[in-house]
Amino acid sequence: MRLTVSTVKQARYRGGQDIRFDDEVRGFGLRINPRGTKSYVLKYRTRAGRSRLLTIGRANVLPLAEARQRARRALTAVLDGKDPQAERQRERASITVAEFCELYLKRHSRPRKKTWKEDERRLNKWVVPVAGKVALGDLSTADLSTLHARIAEEGPVEANRVLELVRAMLNRAREWGHLPEAGPNPAGRVERFPEHSRERFLTRDELPRVIVAINEERNVYVRAVLLFLLLTGLRKGEALSIRWEDVDFDNRLVRLPVTKTGRGRTVPLTPAAVRLLDSLPREAGNPWAFPGHRAGSHLSSLAKPWSRIRARAGVPDVTLHDLRRSVGSHLAMAGVGLPIVGSILGHASPDATAIYARLQPDAGREALDRYTAMLTQLTGEDAWDTGAA
Repeated sequence: MRLTVSTVKQARYRGGQDIRFDDEVRGFGLRINPRGTKSYVLKYRTRAGRSRLLTIGRANVLPLAEARQRARRALTAVLDGKDPQAERQRERASITVAEFCELYLKRHSRPRKKTWKEDERRLNKWVVPVAGKVALGDLSTADLSTLHARIAEEGPVEANRVLELVRAMLNRAREWGHLPEAGPNPAGRVERFPEHSRERFLTRDELPRVIVAINEERNVYVRAVLLFLLLTGLRKGEALSIRWEDVDFDNRLVRLPVTKTGRGRTVPLTPAAVRLLDSLPREAGNPWAFPGHRAGSHLSSLAKPWSRIRARAGVPDVTLHDLRRSVGSHLAMAGVGLPIVGSILGHASPDATAIYARLQPDAGREALDRYTAMLTQLTGEDAWDTGAA
């Protein structure tokens, strides 16, 4: 009997070891257990004469054509003197997905990536609970496709980021000898969800409400860092990691040693930004401009205060990153050239744009001064007073 999609679907358990062998590929068949679960299998003999029954995959997950092709590849390996069943057992005795996730974090993510905490969060939230006990070599495209779809219920962008992380992790597994070098990366065969660039920024009507709501926060450093983000367009992580030694008050500059682009850069400060920083109390023994609750630390998460602020301001859809987008959008609407906007925001830029920005060292400062003047006109001079003095 030649197995077809129809015969597989209609097959029912008949008792005993119920295997329906295929006429097209020798030894390939459909096994049905007493509960009605159907799996594709391959029966073969090793060169030593041992009989093996290799499970290829569940029939409700693996298409028949793909299962038949896998059976052919396994038979080719048998002809070459290999034992696919024994190789699978060795793989299953090797490292699990959970074990390799921790190895990846320890050996690659934590020492090399500024975003390692996001990697750790995503792996521990999504990957380990679902696939942690699976042998790394058994992680399949079907497993990852199911995981991808599950995460998409929370958000398609988050699902895509997790998939990209797993793909990078599996590439490292190959490099480190935990997976064979040949064959496709199972994460690379999962189709990504479409993503649309976000265009939300604060309007001229919303900006004053947000600034008032920021200034209603109790923590002076929370107030200060959020206002600083609005004045400079810095990324949250860049602002939170500023040390006092990075600030040049005389020349109205802040020097960022390492940024998201992997390079250091110098950011111009407006008089309002300088005044805001200068008004902040400095904690003895703490090098950070925006100290956290623990001694010697800086602020880390702004999620809770920002949630309160946007609720009070009536902008529940605005994210922290939208503050940065607001700076860039208002600069562009004021007629500032895109190369200068990109220079202010620290975007990775082509060589020509970088040269253009260097030829006009004061252009960024002048642009931010004009932007701050617009904000001050909307909100008044007191908007940049943290009340720390």
